[in-house]
Amino acid sequence: MKTRILCLCLCLALMLLLCSCGKSDDTPKKADSTTTNASTTTDTTVSATTTHTESSAVHTTTLESASATVGHSSTTAGTSASTIANTSAIGTTTTTSTHTTGFTTTSSSGASATVTTAPANTVVFKATIRDSAKQQPVSGIGVSVWSSPDVQIGSAYTDKNGVALITVPKQSSYRVTLSNLQGYEAEEKYLFSTNTVNITIRKAPVQNELDHSQAQYDVGKRMTDFSLTDTEGNTYRLSNLLKEKKLIVLDFWYTTCEPCKMEFPFFEAAVKKYGEDIALLAIDPIDPANAMVALRNQLNTQANTAISFPMLQDTCNLFLGFDVSSYPTTVFIDSNGVIMDIHVGAFPSETAFFTALENYLP
Repeated sequence: MKTRILCLCLCLALMLLLCSCGKSDDTPKKADSTTTNASTTTDTTVSATTTHTESSAVHTTTLESASATVGHSSTTAGTSASTIANTSAIGTTTTTSTHTTGFTTTSSSGASATVTTAPANTVVFKATIRDSAKQQPVSGIGVSVWSSPDVQIGSAYTDKNGVALITVPKQSSYRVTLSNLQGYEAEEKYLFSTNTVNITIRKAPVQNELDHSQAQYDVGKRMTDFSLTDTEGNTYRLSNLLKEKKLIVLDFWYTTCEPCKMEFPFFEAAVKKYGEDIALLAIDPIDPANAMVALRNQLNTQANTAISFPMLQDTCNLFLGFDVSSYPTTVFIDSNGVIMDIHVGAFPSETAFFTALENYLP
C-alpha cells in the first residue's frame, strides 16, 4: 500500500514537472511572435513614408495618395502626372519620381525663367547717312520715322558710323525726316518700303550775310558767308574755304596786343604742320591795313618770327557778330560752316593750341 502511495506521488510530481516545462516553452514563442509583429510594423511604416533628395529639392511621398509635396513652388499651366516606383531592400526604401510637366517652374528664390523676344509687330529700322560727295558716314544727324504726317513712331541720332537704329511698329512703308543737319541739305521727307535704308545728304552752301554786325554767332550755329582781303591782296571767301579745308580758324587780334602776338609762333607752326587741312585767318577789327603791313614786315626780318598765314582787316564787322570784347579770341569752324568753339584769351603754349586743333579736326 505504501508502495502504491509512493508511486502515485512520484507520478504526480512527474506530471507537475512536465506541466511546468510546457509553460516555460510557450513564453519564448509568444515573445518571438511579438518581436516578429513589431518588425513587420516597422517595415510597413518605412515603406509607407519616405524622404529623399532629388536635384537639391526634398520630396515627401505618401504611397497611399501617390502625391508629392515638393520643396519648390510650381505654377501649373497644364496637367501634370507623377509616376512613383518603390523598391525595398533590407529595411531601406528607394523612391524614384518621374514628372511629366506642362508648367512654368519658379525657383525657391522667386525668380522665374523667361525668354525675352521682340514683339512680332515691331522691327528695327536701320538708317545709314552718308555725305554725297565723299560717301563718308555723317554722325549726329537726327532720324525720325513717321506713320502719318503728324504721328512720329521713333527717332534716334546717327553714331560715328552714320547709323541710326530705331525700334518701330512693323508696317508696309516708312516716312523718314532728317534734322540737326549741321550744314547739310536734305529732302523734306523720304519714303521707303523696307526697314534698312541708305540716305545721302549734300553740303549746303553758306548763306550770304552782308551785315555781320547784326548776326548772333555762337557755338553750334552755322556761319554765313563772308569775303575778306589780306595785306597781300588775296581774297578769302568762307564758302570756298569750306570746300577745300577740314577746319577754319579765325583769330581776332590787333597790332599792339602783346598776348595776340605771342600766339603767332604757334599759328605759324600749325600752318606748317596742318596746312593742307586748316585755313587760319588773322583778322584785325581795329587797325588800318598799313599798320598790319608794317608789323608783318617787321616780323619777317627774322626767321624765328616770320609768318606766312594771312592778316586781314575786318571789313565785314565779323567781330560784332561774335561779340568780341577781349583779345585774342579764336573761333573754330568745321567744314560744314558750323561753329565748334569760341576760345577767349591767348593759348598758353603751342601744345595747347595743337590740342585744340586736333580736337576739332575730323
